[in-house]
Amino acid sequence: MSFSGEELSRMPEQRIHIDQLRVGIFIRLEINWTHHPFLFRSFKIKSEDQIDALKELGLRSVVFVPEKSDCMPGPLSAVSEETLEAASSQTGQDTARQASDALWEQKRTRVEFQRKHRRAIAACQEKFEQTMQRVNRVITNLGTASAEVLEEAESIMREIASALVSDKDNAVHLVNTKAGAQDFFNHALNTSVLGMIVAREYGFREGALQKLGLGLLFHDIGKFRIPKSILLKQASMTRAEIESLQLHPVYGEEMLSAAKGFPSESLDVVRHHHERIDGSGYPDKLSGNQVSMGARVASLVNTYDNHCNKHDPKNSLTPAQTVSFMFTRQRSLFDPQLLTTFIRCMGIHPPGSVVLLTDESIGMVISVNSRNSLRPQVLVYDPETPRKEAPIIDLEAMPELNILKSLRPGDLPPEVFDYLSPRTRVAYFIEQGAMKIKP
Repeated sequence: MSFSGEELSRMPEQRIHIDQLRVGIFIRLEINWTHHPFLFRSFKIKSEDQIDALKELGLRSVVFVPEKSDCMPGPLSAVSEETLEAASSQTGQDTARQASDALWEQKRTRVEFQRKHRRAIAACQEKFEQTMQRVNRVITNLGTASAEVLEEAESIMREIASALVSDKDNAVHLVNTKAGAQDFFNHALNTSVLGMIVAREYGFREGALQKLGLGLLFHDIGKFRIPKSILLKQASMTRAEIESLQLHPVYGEEMLSAAKGFPSESLDVVRHHHERIDGSGYPDKLSGNQVSMGARVASLVNTYDNHCNKHDPKNSLTPAQTVSFMFTRQRSLFDPQLLTTFIRCMGIHPPGSVVLLTDESIGMVISVNSRNSLRPQVLVYDPETPRKEAPIIDLEAMPELNILKSLRPGDLPPEVFDYLSPRTRVAYFIEQGAMKIKP
């Protein structure tokens, strides 16, 4: 007897005998994660090898989850004597043991990958925090020690540019960040890193990358001359307030022109980071080829970060929503080749996106690898595993898994939201020597 998906979804969970297992049914194991060779304690059976491995564990029964299954278990009475004899024969036992050994080896490889990746995440986070402290000092002290400040700023950009150029396996990585007073500095570093990543992919040379990054680091410095009452205003601005705010690129250029040796290319980025290809930007209403390539990159990444990190986090778009919005609603504002390059670098589901996978598990994208941005690394919700040990899935190494769709964090069940901890503020940095697990 066959059952429809709707009928299966109405059935309660039930315990079934190990000999009733079939490809397509979803099961939950009731043994410790370290005592079985599977990546998760709950999963859909996809091969006879998995069934053999389950039998090798000596289990008599498992929990069947109908609503996540494609079919019903096989009736126990239908299991033939020949099948039972084959399973108990030496050949059958050897086959089951080989299947189990292969799965154990895969699990060990992926567990070791996860351990190394967590160490890489910690190193990336530490480097980000150190760089953020330097950015804070540089921007805060701009008016008091311009020569020293400029050298420090150039040093930061040289390090990032050098890492991008010399290490082709770097990854765009999601990092923890604090909201509040750090928002200005987060935005400066975020746009610098993203802008340099896009420009490197587009073909900028290392020197041009450094000048772009320097301009982006200081692109909003002119806001220090804008009254806080305007910068922090939540309600709609008056025409006069909008015009005042739109002067910050001009103020920024004036402030930085006083710093001896500040590159002209970087000044151009500061003045024109709000220009648009269609001429709708400010302060100079440039259009088309009047907008330099550096300013085009700055306009793109500045818009992305502003969508993701609004003053009130409740109004922010998710990274995936932002990419979609910019591509479908704002495409005319940006250089089309740069926009395509940006999406290729970040993926359709950038780091910070909460996603549903094809096996119905939920996760958060934590890193996009430059080798294949459509197959990111995902931190997966697993209620049976402590959050600090949550599985990290490299989709590049798991071709059977795909991202089905992006989810809004606010729509997640509370326990999933708490486990994944989607960021209210999104920040990115580069992880050098990006991890890769062989399929």
